[in-house]
Amino acid sequence: MTKYKLQYSHNIIEHLGLKLYQNKPTNVIAELVSNSWDALANTVNIDLISKQGTPIGILVSDDGLGMTSEEIINNWLVIAKTKQGSREKIDKSSRKPMGRKGIGKLAPFGVAKQVELITLKNGKLNWLSLNYKHLTAQTNQDKPFEIYEPTVYFDDCTNFAIENSEIALQKVTEHDEFRSKIKTRIADLLEATKGTIIIGHDLSLTRVLTTETLKKSLGRRFTITLNDPEFQVFINDDLLEEQDCFPEWGLRIPPVGKITEKIPFKYTNAKNEEVTELKEIKYWVGFVDSATWSQEEAGIGIFAHGKLAQDRPFFFKLKGSEIFTRYMYGVIEADWIDEFKDDIISTDRTTLNWEYPGFESFLNWGATETRKFINQFLVYRKSNALQEIEKLVEVTLRDKTDYHLTPNEQTHLTSLLADVTPNVDLTEEDKINFIEVAAKAWVHEPARRLIKNLWNETSQFDPNQFPLIVDKLVQELVPEGLSLGVMFSLRIYALTQLEHRIMVGNETQLQHLIEEFPWILHTNYEKFSARSSLKRIVNEAKETGRWQFRDAAVATPNDYKQPDVVFLGDAEDKNIIVVELKGPDATVAWLEFNQLQSYMQYFQSRFPNANVTGYLIARGIEESVLKQAPTTVQFKSWSDILIESRKEHMQILATIMAGNDINPSDARVQQICELGGEPVQQFLLQMAKNNDDLAGIISKLEPKLKSEKLLG
Repeated sequence: MTKYKLQYSHNIIEHLGLKLYQNKPTNVIAELVSNSWDALANTVNIDLISKQGTPIGILVSDDGLGMTSEEIINNWLVIAKTKQGSREKIDKSSRKPMGRKGIGKLAPFGVAKQVELITLKNGKLNWLSLNYKHLTAQTNQDKPFEIYEPTVYFDDCTNFAIENSEIALQKVTEHDEFRSKIKTRIADLLEATKGTIIIGHDLSLTRVLTTETLKKSLGRRFTITLNDPEFQVFINDDLLEEQDCFPEWGLRIPPVGKITEKIPFKYTNAKNEEVTELKEIKYWVGFVDSATWSQEEAGIGIFAHGKLAQDRPFFFKLKGSEIFTRYMYGVIEADWIDEFKDDIISTDRTTLNWEYPGFESFLNWGATETRKFINQFLVYRKSNALQEIEKLVEVTLRDKTDYHLTPNEQTHLTSLLADVTPNVDLTEEDKINFIEVAAKAWVHEPARRLIKNLWNETSQFDPNQFPLIVDKLVQELVPEGLSLGVMFSLRIYALTQLEHRIMVGNETQLQHLIEEFPWILHTNYEKFSARSSLKRIVNEAKETGRWQFRDAAVATPNDYKQPDVVFLGDAEDKNIIVVELKGPDATVAWLEFNQLQSYMQYFQSRFPNANVTGYLIARGIEESVLKQAPTTVQFKSWSDILIESRKEHMQILATIMAGNDINPSDARVQQICELGGEPVQQFLLQMAKNNDDLAGIISKLEPKLKSEKLLG
């Protein structure tokens, strides 16, 4: 009988070999590379053999310590044998072993039905062959464990020569290229006088594993393969280097190398005492300018002794920054997480047990630092955006005579666009279109159309930034003041159209106007918009029977026209406004009031922390309804809305015109009067009687804008 015997319990080969590593060739090779590290190898060669698009074999060879027959019997053929003193340094080497569970030797069975072990130590070569089919065929439930005897081609063979391998190679493979590569690696073994070769063949893989894929995978699973000059990995004779594994970083923290830091690790000991230890970690983080990888590849990987312990995507459970974390790739080395008495790393080395005592403090540290990394990336991204937009603005507007801007205006426009573009992913073509639209608006194409165009150009553009931009423009002098003046002139024009619609009496148009311009009701509603989600919530409640409020009962329902309702809200629905409107010839009575109340009560029940208010808009309101009106409901007539809103906007416009040192002949000053129409011209003329600055501007306007009424 052979002295080589593999003892294992039932199904262990299947569960720890096939199922754990099935169709995961990169994981299989990673396990073999870690074994080479533990064997103190300086060089590892990985060979991927295929023929006409079909995988044939995988070889992983090294110049490590190799194994004697005794070590094969007592260690390699013992499944799940924990490495004694595994956290101590190997012999006198500075390396700490990666392996701990003793199951990595089974990994090749995840992709291969036949595995060869060739190892050389102390001048003696051993060659064993293991067959997965034979291993799993032995299942006697009456035995506590199974015994498998591998095929032995060479046992403590001395003076081994390449020629001796021919008989064994004929049994391994009939492919000439495969046999030639095995001979080459055996020759390397003999030259080094030590080392190990693992060969996987009769593969279950259906697709060829490419060199590029394997490089990226190994680079992201190990750190030692890239920053230890005494451990080199070759894939198909090509050295694995950092540039092969990672993209070009736009921002790297630190620019080169790693940061070493000691972090507080807090836990409660057996005596129920709070203990804080300082644990050393090393880390670096990179950000790409454009994320071409999948979301699963982004994030932070945590390594112990150079081997992956927490796989990506992982961000220390940080929430709210997903738009930026997808550009992030980080490496944290924390050897101590693999040095506890308990094993807190999952068998497949993808997750840590974050419930383990003390790891909450590690998690909190990581979340805080990750946010800091993202903030640094935002600063970098904005800086880059400013430079990029500056060049694009100059090139885009160079020959545009119809909307030429002064250098100072280009600077302001660049700054404004640079605030927006870092937060969205736009192609260069999109950015150029963005610049052209903004430049046209700067010389006063209708401001409302500008905003809509921007929203169409980028779905991620936040409409809530609109009032912030307006506030910023108010504080600026020329040309910002002129731009704001044009906007308010446009609003006055919209209010003039409102007056026309009141006369026409089209409720659909009135509803649309309120939805598009919530600020008509009050300038405090700059940040509000029509919320289709609120309307959908109401409809779903009614369809599913969850609507707890009865519709208004009317004596002659066929003659009753349900009022139009507009639902307005801020971005987070913390403030909700229900606007119930009737035509300019209708009067609001109890029916409409009760209907409004039902909507308000429902939203208050759905959003208990929100401020819910209501508007009833019509020609008039019944006196009895007015007496019972709560403070959360406002009654407005269409004429009141028009007068109040237009007066407020005209006053702001006059202040803008008088408060800025502007050139009366500027085309935008002319556009303010032109767009606002006769009401604006008349109002400015009246205000100019009491304001010398405004009077000077009005008196110098181009003749085409001067009507007899304007000149008085």
